[in-house]
Amino acid sequence: MIICGYEFERTDPRNPCYSLAEVDIYGWIPEEFWSEIRDHRLSLRKNLKTGGFELYRYYYTDGSGEVIFTGSLEECLRRAEGEWKRFHFGWAGG
Repeated sequence: MIICGYEFERTDPRNPCYSLAEVDIYGWIPEEFWSEIRDHRLSLRKNLKTGGFELYRYYYTDGSGEVIFTGSLEECLRRAEGEWKRFHFGWAGG
């Protein structure tokens, strides 16, 4: 996957504090983890107010979300890789 920081400069017209572009790192987690954490999607977006990037989880059960990490694009991508490996590495045959 190639992710370019310039793609995140365009404002979301429905939420001007954030970029229109966002990247889904993964769309769900395997059911074996649901007792530890609810099923969720992990996404990367840019907070245009602060200029930082955010990793956030969107929870399917109630439609809520939470920012789990804030930092530079590189820092967020390193953290996102760790989250993907945590939930999908063995499952995906990696």
